[in-house]
Amino acid sequence: MEYVSHRHHAAETAVGVNCMWLERPDTPADVHEVKIALEELVANGLLEKHRLPGDATIYRRVLRDRG
Repeated sequence: MEYVSHRHHAAETAVGVNCMWLERPDTPADVHEVKIALEELVANGLLEKHRLPGDATIYRRVLRDRG
C-alpha cells in the first residue's frame, strides 16, 4: 500500500508487484504469497483488480471520486 500511496496510478500483475514494487526475486513461492496478500487487499477495498486480454490480472489502488 505504501508503493501505491505515492504512485496513485500504479497498476501491475502479481509478478510485477513482487519484482517491481517489492523488489523481490521472481520465484513461484514469492509470487504466490504476493497473490494472497493482493487478494486480501482487494477484499478489504484497498486495491482493485482488472482482467486484461490474455488472462492477465492487474492490481491498482482504488481511485475514489473526489467530486
